[in-house]
This record gives sequence, structure tokens and C-alpha cells, in this order.
Amino acid sequence: MNAVTFDTLILATALETAGFTPQPAKGAATAFADAIGEQIPTKADLKDTELRLEGSSLATKSDVKDTELRLEAA
Repeated sequence: MNAVTFDTLILATALETAGFTPQPAKGAATAFADAIGEQIPTKADLKDTELRLEGSSLATKSDVKDTELRLEAA
């Protein structure tokens, strides 16, 4: 998975707007960024997964059709 840049300043600012004082807002934003690490997928990651699932779906449909034909022939 590709790394996604997470803007801690935007989160810290939002937390301050919601009532956090600056120090806890910055700490929470940093902790959140550290916790999620590289777990946020990029659009490219999602597209790659979508393509793999479509390929898998096509193979499954083909397998089902082959099975149906064999059952009809039996």
C-alpha cells in the first residue's frame, strides 16, 4: 500500500476549533497520525483492488458457467 500524507495541522486546528487547547489538540493529531500509519488506502490502492476483484468475479462466473454446462450434459 502506498503511503498517504496525513495533515496533522488540519486535524489539530479542527480540534482547537472544537474547544481543545493547542497542546492536547497537537498531541491528539500526532497520536492519530502515528496510529493509522500507512493504513489509509490511496485511490490507486482502491483501483488496484477493484480490478483484482473484477478479475476474480469474471473467473468465478466462468467457473459457474462451466459447472452448469457439465451438469446439463450429465
